[in-house]
Amino acid sequence: MKKVTIKDVAKVLGVSYATVSRALSGSPEISEETRNRVLKTCRELGYTTNYVARSMVMRKTEILGLIVSNIDNPFMSELANYIEEYARARGYNLMLCNSSHSTEQEEQVFQLLAGRQVDGIILFPTTSHSYESLKPYLTYMPTVFM
Repeated sequence: MKKVTIKDVAKVLGVSYATVSRALSGSPEISEETRNRVLKTCRELGYTTNYVARSMVMRKTEILGLIVSNIDNPFMSELANYIEEYARARGYNLMLCNSSHSTEQEEQVFQLLAGRQVDGIILFPTTSHSYESLKPYLTYMPTVFM
């Protein structure tokens, strides 16, 4: 099954690709009537935003990484919930990773988040040595150690 693209939406509406893009981004150059037609057609066709392509153009993903040592810990679960609410209120989504008290897994998930080009990482370190083991990666993105 083929994924619906902005070009598909534009073709159905008989408008340019740029018009659909502007309507989806909330550009003031597009009338409310056109924006509503575009949004309605997107819903009908099942269009979803390609966030990978969008992040390449915008040079940001609007995703923050959160690494906790143990998600089973009720304190960490509640804290992750509040961090997610705070981030979402500011236009960010959260990618949650669990290091399971393993410095090796902590480094793996840090590299995973860096590879996903998250805009920043919040880390609840596994040990007091976590900073030293992650130091080579810290220049790639903003990181907060809690």
